[in-house]
Amino acid sequence: MVTASQITIAECHGTGTALGDPIEVGALRGVMEPRDTPLLTTSAKSNIGHTEACAGMIGLIKCVSMVANSQAHPNCHLHMLNPHLDVDGFPSNFDTEVVDTRLNSNYAGVSSFGFSGTNARADVWSQCKSGPRKANTKPDISKADQVHMRCPVTLGPIEATTGEPVTQSFKKRKAYKADVLRDEWASYDISAQAYTGGYRYRRRPLQDSLDDLEDVDIYICGSWSGWTQMEPMQSRGAGRYVAPVILGDACYEMFRLCLNLDRSMEIYPIIKDASSQIWIEGPDSKCEERYWIIDGRHSAAASGTLYEVEFQWHPDLKAISWQEMGASLDLGWSPPAYEHSYMLLGSFTAGHMQPMNHVEGVWRSNFRLGVTGEEEFQISRDGDLNQLIYPAQSGAVKTTVPARGPDSLGREKFWMIRGMPGEKIEVLLEVVEGHVRVTVSSEVRGDKTWDSEDGWERHSYYAYASWSGWVPVPMVMDPSEPGVFRAYGKVQASFAPQYGCHVERFFLIMDEDMNQALYPQLNCSEPFQYVMEGPSGNPSSLCWHIQSRVPDARFEVILDLTAEDYRHRVSWVGEAIGRAEALPLAS
Repeated sequence: MVTASQITIAECHGTGTALGDPIEVGALRGVMEPRDTPLLTTSAKSNIGHTEACAGMIGLIKCVSMVANSQAHPNCHLHMLNPHLDVDGFPSNFDTEVVDTRLNSNYAGVSSFGFSGTNARADVWSQCKSGPRKANTKPDISKADQVHMRCPVTLGPIEATTGEPVTQSFKKRKAYKADVLRDEWASYDISAQAYTGGYRYRRRPLQDSLDDLEDVDIYICGSWSGWTQMEPMQSRGAGRYVAPVILGDACYEMFRLCLNLDRSMEIYPIIKDASSQIWIEGPDSKCEERYWIIDGRHSAAASGTLYEVEFQWHPDLKAISWQEMGASLDLGWSPPAYEHSYMLLGSFTAGHMQPMNHVEGVWRSNFRLGVTGEEEFQISRDGDLNQLIYPAQSGAVKTTVPARGPDSLGREKFWMIRGMPGEKIEVLLEVVEGHVRVTVSSEVRGDKTWDSEDGWERHSYYAYASWSGWVPVPMVMDPSEPGVFRAYGKVQASFAPQYGCHVERFFLIMDEDMNQALYPQLNCSEPFQYVMEGPSGNPSSLCWHIQSRVPDARFEVILDLTAEDYRHRVSWVGEAIGRAEALPLAS
């Protein structure tokens, strides 16, 4: 079905009369609203006159020409608009020159009026057949200096034929020809930074000599100081810098780097919550809240554990890593003095954050219910929206809903508190070795407590799938493989003629939240084919496809959060299942 807003060009009857044109444009507006893009409005009569009986056919021919070129033809002799046209606030364009539709396929509609009130309407669709918007044409990559793709491990840009990282200096290499030969049978679809094999030929080293690097001042800034302090990293020579990081009460810390104490020269990963393998950007001012995270919650590292962060500086290609050094007290090192804070954020704080008081290991704050008897809240660490404590489900009332965080995924999730207007509510927070406990206390209704899950099960995962009627299917972590979650299903009678087999579709969601989806880079993806995206919204409902030769085949969907290659994070195995059938079924 075609909607009115899909029409990009309107070829009007357009006789240029004082009364007829406003009526036609007014009717057009009534049908075409609302719309986001301007309606390109033309009339062939401005080019060739009225033409009487063949006017409609000429308008139709003009529409065919316009959609075939993705251009609206100009109205000739148009010097001013009829003052009676009702176009105020209506996105429309009465063309006086050729206008590009910016699309490679278009709908154009022609209206024409005949004898005795007879009206005719025709709508034409076509892909663009010529010009710069021509559809179904593959770019001639032989004319490109370089072809780039995204590495599934570092998520950074690499040269498609060699896997070389696309640095600023690499981009300047014109008419680039492959000058790297890896070991036989080695893959070139991962970055040289992540490739661990050897080379049979390499024209240039991965980066220039580090011995001649000019010394710079590198500073580290992180969540252990509430992002308030820049601490110098110690130079070890040859562009190598180190700094200690100690895990706080939440058993994780986030950080990024900075050049010469200049906030406009920050060094950061290409994604938020990044591991050490992720591509490094900067120095520039485009950080946009991206940072690395040392997460001891995955490995059960205790608060007070000391890590050493090592950064390899180079103007072109940078690297970062960190390793656990042990307990900070055992090594005789203590962190800079900084007192963390926790704050309430909710419907009663008017967009501000309400501080909590720290008393004997418990953070406390209180508020009163408003006139509706309902208030909602979440908790922020150090006033940072990337360190929120919140319920797994928004509007949570039941204590069976686990607490989540601190992390960056809870901006739309709040606890809901109901009671009598004016009733005093006290919120208590305990954070011990990464475990979070939130208690709401009322003299009238008593206490309600929410606890977080620990380790890899800090979030729950579900398969949002066709085989369950699009009802989320819980995934269960394998106790023998921390970070690996599994769900099970059975192929239904869902034969797809276009594939010649039975097909089931799915993507994954966190905490039953559609705004925290894990999905493939492209639709209809097979296992190990495309990078897993998310957690984020999935507005296009991109899905992985499970294909089976027979119905009723059972399969197992696997989410491996420990996989370095983002293509390998989601896979499936089972009997009579497509390309993944060669993988062994879990016992």
